[in-house]
Amino acid sequence: MLLGLLAPAWGQSSDNKSVIGLQVSLQDSISRLNRSLVGIVAIGSGGPMIVGTGFIIADDGTFVTAAHVLRQPPGLQIRALIRLGAAGQKAAEFEKLGDDAERDIAICRIVAEHGMRPPMVPLPLADSSRSAAGTLVVSSGFPLASERPSSHLGIVSTDSAGDQYVEIAVMVNEGESGAPVMRLDDGKVIGMVSSVRIASTYAGAGHGAEDQNAGLALAAPAEWVTSLLHKAIPQAPGPR
Repeated sequence: MLLGLLAPAWGQSSDNKSVIGLQVSLQDSISRLNRSLVGIVAIGSGGPMIVGTGFIIADDGTFVTAAHVLRQPPGLQIRALIRLGAAGQKAAEFEKLGDDAERDIAICRIVAEHGMRPPMVPLPLADSSRSAAGTLVVSSGFPLASERPSSHLGIVSTDSAGDQYVEIAVMVNEGESGAPVMRLDDGKVIGMVSSVRIASTYAGAGHGAEDQNAGLALAAPAEWVTSLLHKAIPQAPGPR
């Protein structure tokens, strides 16, 4: 009965247009993110498996990912799964240009074959300190070894100072380390997913406590990415 009363009011409300506008903006942002994504693939005797995410930040195939994603057991080949447009996708070789283990960032570049670069869209980096708590953000990555990207809408949960991790209220899963975090208003990336906050909950008698995803993630701010990028490529542009 209550839903029946609310439905006509909702259909007549001008707020409906705002929701539709937000949905279109979100869909456009996800499309942009997905065109820039790189899957970090570990290839062993059991076959290939996506273990992390990266994203393109320059036209020459330079991308950024979480440094811990590249630290895989010996014997595994690490490749970058890239989109080739209508031709599908390919596991390509890449070179590491530099890393910062303390901040968990690695800058890499796809090794092009015969001078050909993948048709991927670089994402612009922005100053994270301009993103106050409540800023709408969207993130995309490859969760749980999936070859299809998954996207999440969330908010910046605390004011960012630029010299510490950006905390975002967004659900992030294993495999999405290295995923970009984009502001919804201007399509610029303010950080890269590094880790999730874990909460211990009571699992019942005889089971003790168990760790669960708290729904909060920590992202390395774009300023850290830019700083490492300038060390690896001095002429690289800064955040906008």
